[in-house]
Formats: sequence, C-alpha cells, structure tokens
Amino acid sequence: MGLPAEKMEFPEGLEPLPFDPKSGALERARLYWPIFAIAGQAVEVQPHLFAAIGYRETRIQNILGDGGRGHGIMQLDTGSFRGLFQPGMPVWLWKEPSINIPCGAQCWQDKFNYLGTNTDLAGPALFWFASAAYNCGEGNMSKVWSAYQNELAGLDIWDPRFWEICDSRTTGHDYAKEVFRRYLWLLEQFPE
Repeated sequence: MGLPAEKMEFPEGLEPLPFDPKSGALERARLYWPIFAIAGQAVEVQPHLFAAIGYRETRIQNILGDGGRGHGIMQLDTGSFRGLFQPGMPVWLWKEPSINIPCGAQCWQDKFNYLGTNTDLAGPALFWFASAAYNCGEGNMSKVWSAYQNELAGLDIWDPRFWEICDSRTTGHDYAKEVFRRYLWLLEQFPE
C-alpha cells in the first residue's frame, strides 16, 4: 500500500522533503531500515511511511520524549498506546527499535482500520488520514472527516486543501503533510 516510486512533477508545497543532512537521520534510517522493512511487511505498507513518521517524531532517534510519555523512535505514548504498556513491564523495553518500530506500525494499522470502518474514507485519503491519526488520534480524525466529508469527496491528495483539512487537528497543523513529503523523499533514497 502506498505510492509508486516514480519521478513526477509535484505541485508546489508537495514536493519531496529531504531529511536535514546535519541530523544524522538518514544514516539512522539506513541502520534501522531492515526493521522498518519488517514492520512495513507485517502491515502491508511501504516501510518508507514508518521511517517518515519516525523522522517527524524523533529524527529517527531512540529517545524519551513528550514529557516522558513518548518512547523510542516512533514515540509510543503511554497515554495514546495504553495497550502496549502493561503494569510491571519495563518501559525501556518499548525503546528497543526491534520492538518500537513494529509496534508503531501496528498502531498506525489500528488507526487505518478504525478510520476504514468508521468513515467512508478509502485509498490515499484513508492512508494519510491514518497517518494524521498517528499524531492526533483516530477520534480527532473521525471528527475531521465528519466535518469535511462532503468537501473531501471532491479532493485528492494533490490538492493543497486536502492537506489543510487532513492536518487541521495535528501538531503544527502540518504533521501528515510533512510525513507525506518525507515519504516521497524516502522513496528516492530507498527504491524498492
């Protein structure tokens, strides 16, 4: 699932967005690529998506963030991903990339499945709404869909208005769009 890795003309503001070369994130993406690939294969999604989410979350750094609630590369959040954090389980375990990245992919899949069942979103719109939900939750994205469903029916992902709507509840109002643009760039860096 995803977009083909093709060269094309991109609308302004939707062109591939490279990682900051000073961040070391591309090297970390290469290091963890086998794990991103396994995670993507498990949920039938190109691994580029999860590397792009990891970049947005942490610049692909294995850190504790969000006031101590976000864990690892994928920032698995004790508040948002309660099912992953069981009493007595050492929290450091969720920072382990071989666990953290696949769990992040499964969390994305859960949001995709929820939105696919509870909205009429389909195709790329569903894919990117699920990516926004990774940041702000499927409940928020269901509300966005409900408020804009008629307008969304006439939009595709190449329309800037789609991204305004999709990101209307995300951090910085640009989460899904940035992940999308990083994803496009990663398709060039890691051809299939």
